[in-house]
Amino acid sequence: MSEFRSLLPSQLQLLQFNLLTSHDIPRFTTLCNNDLTEIRIGLVFLFTYIGVPSIYYGDEIGLEGGRDPDCRRYMIWDKTKWTQPLLNIYKRLIRIRKTSKALEKGSFRTIHLHKNILCLPDNIEMR
Repeated sequence: MSEFRSLLPSQLQLLQFNLLTSHDIPRFTTLCNNDLTEIRIGLVFLFTYIGVPSIYYGDEIGLEGGRDPDCRRYMIWDKTKWTQPLLNIYKRLIRIRKTSKALEKGSFRTIHLHKNILCLPDNIEMR
């Protein structure tokens, strides 16, 4: 990701369209086996990474779906079937993103990366 970012001027990095799922790949909830902790980690990264976080419809309520065309399931409008804790995480991250100039216009720096572990400063709250 750092290598790709280095190919773009900083102004274009702020405009890149970031997503975890789309209409032609499995849903993020399905990829994470409905593990709310794993989903949350992915979402925190999506909403704090440089660029524009994008949400595929239904991801915010835990809509599942495997490989295409299963990932294109219809939206569930019955709120009793939504994963409310997941929706609350989305709402909180959107609120944080919208009120933070650093997340809106800032840069991204990796503090430490070793194998599959990404370390962030200890002052980042993930509650």
